[in-house]
Amino acid sequence: MTVTPSDREEVLAFVETFTLEERMLRLIEWHSGRIHAEIPIKKGLILQAIGGVSNEYSESSGNIHLLLVGDPGTAKTKLLELAAKLHPQSRFVNAESTSQAGLTAACLQTEDMYTNKKQWALTPGALALTHKDAVCAVDELNLYPGSMGDFNSALESGYVYVNKVVKGKVITDCSVIAGCNPDNGNKKKWIRGEQLSYMEQLGLDFTLTQRFAGIFVLEDIPDMDRDTKISLAMTKGITEGEDTVVDPDRLDFIRKYIAMAKENEPLLTPAAAKYIAKEHARKRSENQGGSDSLRSHRQVNALSRLTTAVAKFDFAQKATMNHVRYAESILAETLQEKDPGLFNTGKTLSERELEDECKEHITLYFESLSPEAKQKVHHVDDVHAYVCDNLGGGWRTPSKLEVSHWVAIVADKDAHIESMDSDRYIFTE
Repeated sequence: MTVTPSDREEVLAFVETFTLEERMLRLIEWHSGRIHAEIPIKKGLILQAIGGVSNEYSESSGNIHLLLVGDPGTAKTKLLELAAKLHPQSRFVNAESTSQAGLTAACLQTEDMYTNKKQWALTPGALALTHKDAVCAVDELNLYPGSMGDFNSALESGYVYVNKVVKGKVITDCSVIAGCNPDNGNKKKWIRGEQLSYMEQLGLDFTLTQRFAGIFVLEDIPDMDRDTKISLAMTKGITEGEDTVVDPDRLDFIRKYIAMAKENEPLLTPAAAKYIAKEHARKRSENQGGSDSLRSHRQVNALSRLTTAVAKFDFAQKATMNHVRYAESILAETLQEKDPGLFNTGKTLSERELEDECKEHITLYFESLSPEAKQKVHHVDDVHAYVCDNLGGGWRTPSKLEVSHWVAIVADKDAHIESMDSDRYIFTE
């Protein structure tokens, strides 16, 4: 890609004319305005193409990996294709129909072009063939038939070792954006309300999911206003009087803007670094023993890479607190920040909070009984009524079946109840 002096003048004038947010929204409109999707996801695509600052001290790259998971028809594939357009050397691959040699690397027999004889050779896949400044878009990741271990290594370390007939190291130093649907038969949609974790539905390894700086969940839930906007966007190209001319120069401008932004190497200010460290420690401390197992120390890299990418986009010499907060606003819409427990439990934060509160009231119910009352049989209706009376409102009340299930859990944990069936409990000392 060639950036001429006149191109530089045009980009710098654009930077000086508009604020960071105004520039971002304009580039998003030019790049992916035709696709109705959440703005934070589109911002993530632009910042991923720019990349963060690599850390030579900790030997970690500035690559930003993103994962889009969700129902069919939520524009995941379209977003992956758009991400691959931001750099001319980007690649798009469907993992379902790709072998290990096609995605990462493998040892295969190839025909010698001079002797026409077959010999073993180290064959690089799409990740290795993608330019280090570009993005490799991998669709249907959960259906990949090859080794997820190699893919995991490619994302984490930026290389893959092959130790077979031919031994070698293949460099995979590029950012990856992947997409996948839940594995729910032919429907390929999220199973909701059955306490089945999203991780089980995707079939991805837990360590692999932690390699992604941001996991965006796309759900096909009926919504009058949203569905109307999507339908209007889909019919815009065939509606009379609509301006549907796509200016090819705009994509060229975006690519040159990204190329110039990549030239910057801004460092975090001490205040920004201290804030990232303290916030990370606070969130881990608040969740001690909780369901947020997605919050590992890799989240520090995720936020710092995205922060430096924002500073690059802003053509700034330093990554300040303003850039940190801008990055946080994007990550706030990812599963890791929004509701990480949903990935492991299949239940939303509201559902988990309701369950915890109900278990506390169930425990108090049995602990508050008199010695005489403890010798009696207690019906599920009594426990259910006690729990509902003490919840103090809320977004919903639990069913009798849920209360019965939670009583079994509490009883097993604290040995309050010796025997029970579907609708009555016998308390014993």
